[in-house]
Amino acid sequence: MDQRRVIRRKAWLFVAIVTTACVVPALVLWEFLSKFERAFWIRLSPGESTANESQGGAEAYGRGDLMTADGFDWYKLKPSTSLKWTSCYDGAFDCTRLSVPLDYSDPAVGNAAVAIIRYPSPIPRDQEGYKGPLLLNPGGPGQEGVLFARMVAKPFRAVLGDGFDLIGFDPRGVGLTTPALNIFESQGEAALFELQAHEVFNFSTSSLGTAYANMQNFGQMMAERERVANATRYIGTPAVARDMLRIVEAHGQEKLQYWGFSYGTVLGATFSAMFPDKVGRVILDGVVDAEDYYKGLWLDMVPDTDEGLRFLEQECVDLGPSGCAFYEPTVDLVHARLTALLAKLRAYPISFYDDDLGAFGLMDYSSVKRFLFQILYGPIGLASYIFQGLYELEQGKVGRSIIQWGGAGLNRAISTPCQCSKPETYRSSFEAVIAIACGDGEPFNGTVVDIEADYREMAKLSSFAECLGMRLACSGWKLRAKERFTGNFSPLSLQQYTACSHYPDQSPVLTPMNVLDPVTPLWNARKMSRGFKDSVLLTQDSPGHCSLAGASLCTTQAIRSYFKDGVLPKPGTVCDIIRTPAKDTSLNIEDQALLDAAIEMQHNYPLPIPMYPF
Repeated sequence: MDQRRVIRRKAWLFVAIVTTACVVPALVLWEFLSKFERAFWIRLSPGESTANESQGGAEAYGRGDLMTADGFDWYKLKPSTSLKWTSCYDGAFDCTRLSVPLDYSDPAVGNAAVAIIRYPSPIPRDQEGYKGPLLLNPGGPGQEGVLFARMVAKPFRAVLGDGFDLIGFDPRGVGLTTPALNIFESQGEAALFELQAHEVFNFSTSSLGTAYANMQNFGQMMAERERVANATRYIGTPAVARDMLRIVEAHGQEKLQYWGFSYGTVLGATFSAMFPDKVGRVILDGVVDAEDYYKGLWLDMVPDTDEGLRFLEQECVDLGPSGCAFYEPTVDLVHARLTALLAKLRAYPISFYDDDLGAFGLMDYSSVKRFLFQILYGPIGLASYIFQGLYELEQGKVGRSIIQWGGAGLNRAISTPCQCSKPETYRSSFEAVIAIACGDGEPFNGTVVDIEADYREMAKLSSFAECLGMRLACSGWKLRAKERFTGNFSPLSLQQYTACSHYPDQSPVLTPMNVLDPVTPLWNARKMSRGFKDSVLLTQDSPGHCSLAGASLCTTQAIRSYFKDGVLPKPGTVCDIIRTPAKDTSLNIEDQALLDAAIEMQHNYPLPIPMYPF
């Protein structure tokens, strides 16, 4: 992979991580992102959200900057109950805002405006070959579907063919969809809260207890903010599933075609359970245990995580001393060297200041442990770069490679001058994760002792359990969505209510899954796939989160065949990945184009992260 591609992929990966997961948001990446990429970082304009989108205006939602970023003004699009497309983003896409009820059981409450983008099929709707809309969800919760579609539309088109309209949309509480979700009153308030959440649970004897106390305080503070309580009532996953049905029907279609990643698999499974007769061809990629998600447990995420680290360590061994600065002749020796570095950083953090980036801070045990955990979401091809940074830490230096991934950008965030002339609200990188995921789940009725016991059990499975704290994050959250999913996803119940035998023309679900996914283990996909009759689990022999973390011709062919022709791979299929992209003279033109598209998707895909590791 050339250096340009490495840097571009690193930037996207870290933006995705910061947006939904990382507690040390690295604004230092700002200089590395293009104007298009900065949409993840747009600071919100002053103003508070309101119940009814019809009141309009950027100031009403506290996101005027976001709504007019990249040269396109979304507020010029009047929300409508039909899809009134307007050419946008240099004419490559069409955009619209679909008006839907905030509360489907009580339309008088008001409306939301769902931001939708379309990469249109070149085939007219009335001609053979047009296959209708295919909805995409990048995960989170909290990832922006509009931006995601802009990023991946071209390589996805190369894989899926010309027949589909590729549709991205921002779910409720996310991105360009209004009313906006603004939890924090200011950028400073958000940054100070994130600073309190820096330490991993095993950093000190008080780390877990301190994090728990902070989340109780946070939950109480948000419960007493009326605008937050009002906004979070209508952003639950079942409401988003209903919005998806409205999008499908507004296209004049009867059934959902969908490709969802990570949390997007929860959304897809929820839609399937709520509207079994409306399910067309659905791919759930990087499968979250939806039953565990709705119970608010977050306990089954890490069985395969440490093996992903061993993959990286093996890559270092394979690269040799000339290709890996951290080289040792065996994986165990590389791991021992890494363990020694972490122990040293626990006692002696390293300070850094980078004048060019304007970033400064400390690199300590918690920072590096999170850094390593983040890498496991997409480690292929990055071993040399990552271990160079670790080698520099061994030498007592914090190199640019580490700063770009995990520098303490909070120092810049807090020092940003405040606009004190008028009130402001600020959307933090993680507020949608907390509000949606915690609001979907069952209330936590335990104590800090119970949280500690849960952590100890997870720690038996993975050394990265200390980075995973969604259960703790939700422990103090008191606000729940008005409509919550109360069914279950056991095979019996899904076969009873959503199986193909009751809806003969319903397509079975395809679930691609990596063997070394750091947060959605293969077991999840096996469990969820059993609930959908005749569905197939496609295994990809790859580390990383979701199938696009690795480039595989086999996987890409299977996805193309399923969406285009409804043909599933044989049960038990295991797909290899391409580790060193190169032209394969044995491939025909079509397969080479598919492989090129798979490589491009791997390079550009912002890996979704389904939890917030406090």
